[in-house]
Amino acid sequence: MGSVVSASTVNISNTSDATGTQTVSIGSAAKGANVLTLEGGTAAAAIQIGNGVTAHGIQIGSDATAANAVKLGGANASSVTTIEGGTAAGAILIGNGATAHGIQIGAGNATQTIKIGDHASASNVITIGGALSTTTITGKTILAGSETIVAGGTSTALSLFKTMHYIDADAGGDIFTLADGAQGQITTILMASSTGTATITPANLAGGTSVTFNAAGDTVVLQFNGTKWWILGGNSYAVI
Repeated sequence: MGSVVSASTVNISNTSDATGTQTVSIGSAAKGANVLTLEGGTAAAAIQIGNGVTAHGIQIGSDATAANAVKLGGANASSVTTIEGGTAAGAILIGNGATAHGIQIGAGNATQTIKIGDHASASNVITIGGALSTTTITGKTILAGSETIVAGGTSTALSLFKTMHYIDADAGGDIFTLADGAQGQITTILMASSTGTATITPANLAGGTSVTFNAAGDTVVLQFNGTKWWILGGNSYAVI
C-alpha cells in the first residue's frame, strides 16, 4: 500500500462516522514468525500514530498473557527516542500497573549516560522509591552540585540547590547565610582556605544561632528537619 514513488495517502478503515467502532488487525498472531515493518520517510513526524486531536487509547505489546518484546529506538548513534506526555500528573507511566515489573534503564554493558529531570528549572520534583520501598544504589555514588565562594563578601547566601559548599574567609571575616531547606535536605559546608573566621548563619539552627570556622578543613554537615537545620556532624566547627 502506498508503495509507488509518488506521494501517497493510505487510509485503513477510515470512516467519516466518528462514532463507529472499528477493529483493525494487521498480521496474524497464529504465525510466530510474522514480521511487520512500518517505515516512513526521513522528515520529522514521518510516522504518526494517534496524532489527531481526538483522544486515543493506544496500546503496544499490552497482552498480559504473551511474552512481548517491545523495543523503542535503535542502536544507531544518531537515534533519538522521545516520549512526551501532557501536563497532568501521571501523564507518562512506566510499569505503573498492579502487576510486578522488572524495569531496567541503561542496564547494558556499554558506558551509559542517564539523565533524569536534567533541567535548569528549580520546579523539578524527582521521587525515587516510595514510603514502603527499598531503594538500593550499587557502586560509587556522587552527589553532584557544588559551589565555591571566595573570601571578600560581607554576607553571601549559600545556594539551596547545591549539595556541597566550599567557602573561604579573609582576615576581616566572612558571613554566609542559609535559608530554610526542604524536609530531609542535607548539605555540607567546608572551609577550603582561610585567613580569618567564617560565620555560617542559617535562618533557623537547632541548638544555636551560627556555626563558625577558623581554619581550612573545618566542616559541618546539616540536615533540615521540621523547621530547623540540625547538625549531623563535622570537623572543628563551633556553635554560637
